[in-house]
Amino acid sequence: MEPVLLEESEVRRSAVRVVVIAFIGFFVWATVAPLDSGVVITGNVTVSGNRKAVQHPTGGVVQDLLVREGSQVKQGDVVLKVNPLDSEANLTGAELQYINLLATESRLLSERTGAAAIRWKPELEAFGANDTRVAEAKLVQLQLFSSRRQELDSQQRILREQLSGQQAQADSLVKVAQEKKNQLELVEREARNTVQLAKEGYVPESRANEVLRSQSSLQSDMANLIAEASRTRASMSSTSLQMAQQRTTFLKDIDNQLSELQKNREAYMTRMESLKFARNLTEVKAPVSGTVVGLKVNTVGGVITASQVLMEILPEEGNLIIEAQVPPTSIDKVHVGLEADVRFSAFNQRNTPVVPGVIKLVGADKQKDPSGGANDFYLAQIETTKEGLQLLGHHKIQPGMPAEVIVKTGERSFLTYLLKPLTDRFARSFKED
Repeated sequence: MEPVLLEESEVRRSAVRVVVIAFIGFFVWATVAPLDSGVVITGNVTVSGNRKAVQHPTGGVVQDLLVREGSQVKQGDVVLKVNPLDSEANLTGAELQYINLLATESRLLSERTGAAAIRWKPELEAFGANDTRVAEAKLVQLQLFSSRRQELDSQQRILREQLSGQQAQADSLVKVAQEKKNQLELVEREARNTVQLAKEGYVPESRANEVLRSQSSLQSDMANLIAEASRTRASMSSTSLQMAQQRTTFLKDIDNQLSELQKNREAYMTRMESLKFARNLTEVKAPVSGTVVGLKVNTVGGVITASQVLMEILPEEGNLIIEAQVPPTSIDKVHVGLEADVRFSAFNQRNTPVVPGVIKLVGADKQKDPSGGANDFYLAQIETTKEGLQLLGHHKIQPGMPAEVIVKTGERSFLTYLLKPLTDRFARSFKED
């Protein structure tokens, strides 16, 4: 019997030791081991950037509506078409003005350099070789180039002919004056001899007077010829000046026209770019991929105004944002930058991972309970991390889904968790009346 009693006593002591060691170990763990402490809040899923408004900058008449409420669209998809007639007509008119300007500028530059043919501006090639507007503009300028050149050449030719006639007249006067000069030299010698002979009585005085009259007549003719030659040279100078002035006036007119064209050129280019932008906006495209919501346009032929919100697109990509309601009693523990764990209660909790996130925004003031109750709250926004989104795998998160958020506010021991209600109760008890 005694050995059996000894064994039972030994077993009891061993059991007591195990219990004591386990209790001591549990107590040490409960006192020392850190556990995450946090605030549990609930909220709903939104998407980073929220809804994207679809607008048209100028407005117009709806030509075609390609989506409906709930349609899935990709970024760049055409969702609506606006009647392009006005913008297309305005652009066509502006392009025609610009083509005419370029053709006119080409002709004027060629006229200024005296080129035999028009050298067309390379910008005209951008409209295409088969553009009838370019062909017509070139034809008009070619006709002007030809007619203006013919007119200038005709005026210059008339003046050149005048100058040639004046030169011939001047040459003739020089020749006649030379002949008169030779005659005068002979008559002067004859007059000297005749006067001497008349003095000596060999010839009558009437003969001497006759010779002197011939001399005087020749001298008068010489003076007239010299005066006529001077007038002819003056006419030649005037004609040459007219030719130069005619050319100068022609070039000055070209420069004035070019200056005006070059001032208008920038205005035309700016107007065309603006009209091209307006024409391209006849197709309203989705700014992001997502779901069409809040469709405001339902009628083809209806009028839309500038900057009117036509519809909104709920993005399908981007970091998730959970908008959660923080009770006023916990707001002192929640602040921007704290980490959080997000659980989506709509999924099976056994195979849905916990998604890490970060507090991105905490409201500065509390908001009223939208249901009219007494549960006021502070709005907090929690953004999921990119790594957390990858953990979701095939799970599709949609805006509006409920989520449970545990905001990590620090660490405390298990014993603190157990004793906190008791210590809080004691703290209140000692202060109650």
